[in-house]
Amino acid sequence: MAAADDKKLRRELTRFDLLGLSMGGIIGSGWLFGVNKAAGTAGPAATISWIVGAIMVLLVALAWAEVSAAIPRSGAIVRYPFYTHGSYTGFYFGWAYFLTAVTVPAIEVEGALLGLSSVNSQWASALSTTGTVPNGLLQINGQPGITELTSLGTGLAVVLFLGFFFLNYFGIRLLGKTNTYVTYWKIVIPVVTFILLFTLFKSSNFNPPALPSSVNSLGIKSSGGFAPYGWGSVFYALPTSGVFFAYLGFRQGLEYGGEAKRPQKDIPIVTIGSVLLALVIYELLQLSYLGAINWTNAGVTVGDFNALKTSVWSGLPLKYAVAAGSGAAYAFFAWVLIADSFISPSGTGWIYLGTSTRTLYGLSIEGYFPRAIHSIHERFRIPWVALLVSLIVGLVFLVPLPSWYALVGFISSTSALTYVTGGALLPGLRKYAPNLKRPFKLPAVWIFGGLGFIAAAMVLFWSGFLLMTWVLISIDVGVAIYVAYAMPNKLGVSRALGYGMGVIILVVLAVLAFYGPIWSDNGVNTFLYSSSNFGAQILYFAIFGIITIGTSLLMYFVVKPEHRREIGAGMWIQVWLFATYILSYVSEFGPTGYPWGSYLAFPYGTIGAVILSAIFFVWAALSAYRTEEVRVIDQMGGLVGTEEDNESPSVVPATGAGSS
Repeated sequence: MAAADDKKLRRELTRFDLLGLSMGGIIGSGWLFGVNKAAGTAGPAATISWIVGAIMVLLVALAWAEVSAAIPRSGAIVRYPFYTHGSYTGFYFGWAYFLTAVTVPAIEVEGALLGLSSVNSQWASALSTTGTVPNGLLQINGQPGITELTSLGTGLAVVLFLGFFFLNYFGIRLLGKTNTYVTYWKIVIPVVTFILLFTLFKSSNFNPPALPSSVNSLGIKSSGGFAPYGWGSVFYALPTSGVFFAYLGFRQGLEYGGEAKRPQKDIPIVTIGSVLLALVIYELLQLSYLGAINWTNAGVTVGDFNALKTSVWSGLPLKYAVAAGSGAAYAFFAWVLIADSFISPSGTGWIYLGTSTRTLYGLSIEGYFPRAIHSIHERFRIPWVALLVSLIVGLVFLVPLPSWYALVGFISSTSALTYVTGGALLPGLRKYAPNLKRPFKLPAVWIFGGLGFIAAAMVLFWSGFLLMTWVLISIDVGVAIYVAYAMPNKLGVSRALGYGMGVIILVVLAVLAFYGPIWSDNGVNTFLYSSSNFGAQILYFAIFGIITIGTSLLMYFVVKPEHRREIGAGMWIQVWLFATYILSYVSEFGPTGYPWGSYLAFPYGTIGAVILSAIFFVWAALSAYRTEEVRVIDQMGGLVGTEEDNESPSVVPATGAGSS
């Protein structure tokens, strides 16, 4: 029974513990590297990117704050879509969220080791090197190089990853209290950093001169001024420069909701408050960093912001910016930032290993992975098998992609994809569970829910066509798992048919990956970028549409009639994603898009994506129905008691599709 397993979790976390988890998740490697990459992408206009990012994340967080306060669950975000849209929607977004959560510890240990590589030239040569950009993970193919870990650095990253595992293994109380103290440090250091950088402020950096394309190896010219790469770059920076990634930790208060002492009171405050606090810190960091850039010290032509991404400063930007000041205080604090470059990412890494664990726990408890995955350790009361699986999968991402810059866009985009469900499920939950106690109730639910849906959808759109290709292919691997495992076990389909469909989907996705983002000629994707391949590209998109939309339609007709509503409630997903994908191709963020020009120049592609997202929000919200889980939750209340208390009046006896 799902509720029986939920009861085994201990409610140990106070409001400050939850805030520590959220802020600890927010302030990781993003603040250390994001200000440099955002400056390199948008120039001084990056200051607008952080504000836009916070507003968008806040719109997303508002919907989740209501849902998670009413129904606090560990593994929250992956469990709620099951309640309103059934198994197909729930599993699809649960798999996407798992891909997000399980890769964050990898990127954080990479950030920690890359930060240490800035100690001196010996450490730099031992721990870091210049590698190539994995094709398609960045919108710009053939980039001259990115900073990544050496073999020694990767080995040390694996050891650090194991440390995250044991900190999570020994229980939620140790994790929560340890993280709270580390979070104090993680808030103080950024504040002192921007105070010091403001003492080096030069207003001329906000009005740089125009530069021809010849100054940059990528051939990207700068028009100068506040937005040297155009206003489209403000939005392109959100997913690809780590801006959206830097805010993602707000969800930690949701993910640990089943282990909070007062979840219904504390979760809304922590969720919204953490985003607002992060906005203040990040905006002041970006302003001070831009003003403190010492072009000579960075070895970059004045005003060539894009070159900062591959300059010596890219290793640990804020450390180099502080060290460029003259005086003992700057030199001392530069060393403090080196220490923080290890502490801050580590704190975020161990949190997200716990998050990916609870994501797997949520999927398993809903019956879509074997029961062993949600086994609770009798002594430490944590889902230890899910923790072990998360460790293994995280290492699979870490070893072949030992670079912060290579993973940040993928994580941001998959996260954004999962966040659309908050706005989509809220109207349905209001309709089908009207009796739930809602300590926080979002006004104008159709408006704010829709804005949250659109905000998350736009981050995916702005990530760029090639990166979106990788994201959709990776997440559709989850569809293959669903048809092979869930349909035979839960929807009345024969195992032979389920396994056969799963294998076909995986083979086709492999072909799409090879001829899509993997195919390259000297580092440049000639298949998707060349105008001479237009006919082949049309065939590529046709196959992509058949394997996504066609699979959903086939699933609808092969399952037993009584289960068709579960598939139908998720039919909007693949249609929306494919339509967004095609729009991305012809927009400013497509193969001929930023910064080269496009069929739909900015802002017309973005306007089209907003309209498209609004249409699919309505479809998604209207697809909700009264599942058995929602019926029980509404009848009995949203809380689940623990084995130590007697809160039987508010206990939900069964809250999962896999309950028995």
